[in-house]
Amino acid sequence: MAPRNGSKKGKGKEELPRSEYAPPTQEEFLKMKQYNKFSIPDAEGNLHPFSRFETATILPDDIDPGEEIEDHEYWVAKIVDIRGVVHADDDSNDVWVEVRWYYSPKDVAGIIKSFCAKEYSPYERMPSDHYDIVSVEAFNEAVKVYEFKDDNLDQQYIPTDAFYTRYEFKKQSRLLTPKPGADSCVCHKPYAPANEGTIMHFCPRPNCRTWYHQDCLVKADFTAIKVKAAKAKASSSTHPSPSKSTASTSKSPKRPLPSPSSSSSTTFPPPSPSKGKTNRAHNLLSTSPDTDTPQRLTSLLLRPRAAKRQRLSQSYYATSKPTPTRRPGSTSSASSSSITLKRPSAALKVKSFARISPLKLKKQTSSSSSNIASRGDDSEEDEEAQAALSEALDSLPAPLLAAATQPIVRAPKLYLAGGLVGNVGPVVRARRIVYEVLGGSEVPVDWEEKVLKGFSGDEEVEGAALGMEGTVVKFKGRRGAVKGVVCPECGSAI
Repeated sequence: MAPRNGSKKGKGKEELPRSEYAPPTQEEFLKMKQYNKFSIPDAEGNLHPFSRFETATILPDDIDPGEEIEDHEYWVAKIVDIRGVVHADDDSNDVWVEVRWYYSPKDVAGIIKSFCAKEYSPYERMPSDHYDIVSVEAFNEAVKVYEFKDDNLDQQYIPTDAFYTRYEFKKQSRLLTPKPGADSCVCHKPYAPANEGTIMHFCPRPNCRTWYHQDCLVKADFTAIKVKAAKAKASSSTHPSPSKSTASTSKSPKRPLPSPSSSSSTTFPPPSPSKGKTNRAHNLLSTSPDTDTPQRLTSLLLRPRAAKRQRLSQSYYATSKPTPTRRPGSTSSASSSSITLKRPSAALKVKSFARISPLKLKKQTSSSSSNIASRGDDSEEDEEAQAALSEALDSLPAPLLAAATQPIVRAPKLYLAGGLVGNVGPVVRARRIVYEVLGGSEVPVDWEEKVLKGFSGDEEVEGAALGMEGTVVKFKGRRGAVKGVVCPECGSAI
C-alpha cells in the first residue's frame, strides 16, 4: 500500500498554542477512550491501518501535504497509546496518538554538538525518552525498524534503504547508549555506513565478537600474525619477571588490546608456512564462532576414530577382567554391586593402538610430536590427515564451502549483496554446518535454506547477486579490496 502523506494537523515535536488542532494535555488525553488501532482514509478513499506498538513515519511540520520528500526525511515514531473522542452530534471524531520519537542523526547532532551526523546513515534512528501526543492526520505509513546489534551472529539482513536502530538516545541527559564505538575496532570509532570507503572485518570468536576497520588493521600491521607468537610477545612485555613476582600473586596482568601505535613497529610471522588462497581459506574456516581456540579441522575428522578406539579399549578390559568368585548362596546382583578393576599385566599388554589403556593413550598422544590433534596448525600435520581433510572438504557442496571460507565483512557502499550488516549470519551458519559434516554428520538436505536464513530474502539489490552467490564477498568496481587481515585480540584470520 502506498504511503498517504499525512496532513499538517499533527504538529509533532513543536510547542503549539492551544487551538482547534492543538494536541490535548496529558490529563485530557487520558480521559479519552482507548483504542488498539486506527485507520485513515487517503484522497482515493483507501484506508491505511495503524496499530499500537507499531512504528510509523510522520509528516514533518515544515513539509506541506502532498510534497514529495525522501523516505528518510520523514519523522519516525513508535505508537504507544491511541485515544479518541466521538462527537455525538455529527458522528465525527478526534483521534490522538501518544508516540515515542525515534531521533535521526541530524536530530541528535542538534543536541549533542560532538556528534557527527555525516558518518551515520540517514535511515538510522535512535529511540528516545521524548514522548508527544500527535494527531492521526499527521501519520504517513507504518514501517519496519530493524534492530541492529554488532555482536549478533544471527543478525538479520538489513537493506541500506531501510530504517534501523542500534542506540538509544536519552535526550534529558544527552547520552547515547551504548556509547558509539566503545566496543568497536582498535580506533574505537563506530561503524560509519555512510562513508564510501568503509570496510570492516568481524572476529566471531566468543571472547572477541568485534568489528575492525580494514584500514586500521592494515595500518597497524595486523595482516600477518601468529596467535602463539603474538600472545607470547605481549605476555613477556606485560607479565612481571620471576625475580619480581611474589608468592601472593595469583593472577597475571591482563593483556591489553594492541593499538596501532604500539604494534606498528612489530612484525609478526605469518599464520602458517604455506601461502596462497587455499591457506587463507582454511585459516578463515578455522575461526570458529563457538570456541576461543583455533578449530583444528583435521581433529574434527578424528573424533569418530578416537571414540572407536576408546570403545575397543574399554571392551578389551571388560573381557580381560578375572571372574570374581561368589560365595555360596550369593546372588549375581549382590556380587556385581562392587568390583575392583584389575588391569592386565605387562606381559599381556599388546602394542596395539586399540588395546592401550585410554589413560596411557592420552599420555602418549599428548607427548607425541606426530599426533595430529596436538598440533596448532593444520599445515604441520601429517600428509595422511591433510589428504583426508582435503577429500572431506572436496565432497561438500561448492557453494556451502565457499560461504564457510569467506571473511566476515560489511561494506555497504562496496559489498552490495551484504546490505547494511554484511555476511556475518550466512558465514557463521555455513561454518557450523561444515564442522558438523567433518565430524561425521550428513550434509543437511536443506543446507542452503539454513545458511541463507534471514539473508537478503526477496529483497532486490541493484547490481548485487543474491542467494548463495551473494554470501561471497565481491566489491563493486574494486579488485583486491579485501585484505588478508587478522584479529588483533586473538590472532585469528578474519
